[in-house]
Amino acid sequence: MKARFGNCEIHSDARLLRRDGEPIDVEPQVFDVLVALIEAKDRVLSKDDLIERVWGGRIVSDTAVTSRIKAARVAVGDDGAAQSVIRTHRGVGYQFVADFEASADMVSSSGKKPDQPVILVLPFTQAPDDPETLWRLDGICDDVISALSRFRDLRVISRLTSFGFRDLAGTEMSRAIEEIGPDYLVEGGLRQRGRNWRLQVNLSATDSQAQIWSERWELSDEDLQDLDPYVDRIAAAIEPELLSAERDRLRSLRETDLSTWETTQRGLWMLWQQRPGLHVKAVAVLKEALARDPDYALAHAGLAYALCHAHKEGVVGDEALDQALAAARRAVQLDPRDAFSYVALGRSHLARAEFEAAIAAYDEAIARNPNHAYGHFGRGYSLCLSGRPAEAIGHFERVLALSPRDPQGWSVCVMLCFSCLLVNLADEALGWARKAQRMPNAPHWALAAEAAALNALGKETEAEEVLKEALNARPDLDAAFLNRAYPFADRQDYDKLAGLMLGTFVPAASREEIST
Repeated sequence: MKARFGNCEIHSDARLLRRDGEPIDVEPQVFDVLVALIEAKDRVLSKDDLIERVWGGRIVSDTAVTSRIKAARVAVGDDGAAQSVIRTHRGVGYQFVADFEASADMVSSSGKKPDQPVILVLPFTQAPDDPETLWRLDGICDDVISALSRFRDLRVISRLTSFGFRDLAGTEMSRAIEEIGPDYLVEGGLRQRGRNWRLQVNLSATDSQAQIWSERWELSDEDLQDLDPYVDRIAAAIEPELLSAERDRLRSLRETDLSTWETTQRGLWMLWQQRPGLHVKAVAVLKEALARDPDYALAHAGLAYALCHAHKEGVVGDEALDQALAAARRAVQLDPRDAFSYVALGRSHLARAEFEAAIAAYDEAIARNPNHAYGHFGRGYSLCLSGRPAEAIGHFERVLALSPRDPQGWSVCVMLCFSCLLVNLADEALGWARKAQRMPNAPHWALAAEAAALNALGKETEAEEVLKEALNARPDLDAAFLNRAYPFADRQDYDKLAGLMLGTFVPAASREEIST
């Protein structure tokens, strides 16, 4: 459903509400209440009607309904006194009364769960319990909620709702969680272990009770004075793990059953697999998402990124880079608060060797979400290719600290290898190349990076054997391929890497290209 009323615009598939052109953050159930009222058009919906449409008929308190109505009014610039958008009919129900224009494809979403995954962060616990240090746990929980809220592809339950679970337990807590209806729970705790502390955080799915992710850290009393680095790691780890679980779920669904958000996530899953042929498929799927909703920022951003990777692999021509830049700019225009839109813009400039523009876009991404791993990855990538490899290393290491199990981890390690080679740290470069090969989805570039590091260490025989493996995986791996995939601004940097990586195994024409 798409509808415009007053100074607001709502897209139900994209889970997006704009007021005066700016995206408005609303909780999932508040959004669903608003959609239900709009879809009812001129009818008055009773509380029972809303409970059936939004909560699936579960037992819900009157307070829960009225609080969502109040929040919906705030979101659209209305209030209980004016009631210019949502009118209360005392003892009867609620009615959407603003004039609106709906698209021809307006369909009911009654009874459907929000497309984007909904996540609830429960208050963290401590053992032994110490009321004097409760502020520390609340601070961790609050910061995690804030950090997760920066990821625009997640719907995070508000701080006020989360902290309402502080005094609940057992059946009462389970009932309250069911009433809110999140897809995922984040739970954490601080446990004293002798003179030290253990911080543990878990992510689980509410439908299957399956644990999706868990991590723990051993902390000293001194560490407790500055927990910000751990909050950053928690938020940065949860987002890719959660979306990976969602994409796995979507693979079992028929394409005709997918919403715009779900179709976009399927396209992004194809993109991050880094397997031959999937980049072009990702482009097609993301275009399908945009055919459903031309104003969906995430699909535009994903399309830009996929086109850049398809060009890097040589399966589309240079015209794709113009298409990528246009898609990325449209994503930024549609959702200027989304870090990934700026990541896509940076990637599009980087593919065109427009390094300063790329760095500026990645800076915007990091400003919007300091924990967005791809923002740091893109900035490091741009620095390395633009002749500043020493500066790039810190950004790549930041990516691995934020998202150690990221599907693009192999690429981060390859770029760390390249950066280390360019600053003459061959031993470190070899370590990064071999780590890249141990990561999921690692393609031929991980082997080529190892060959370059071995050559830098004077181990030519080993390098030849590794390069043979790389060429078996990618027979067209040559200097032209390297230049297209990694367009170094400094010719000396390119010559150094090409010479170390490809040696005497490249075709003669490519060897001439290296020396010209």
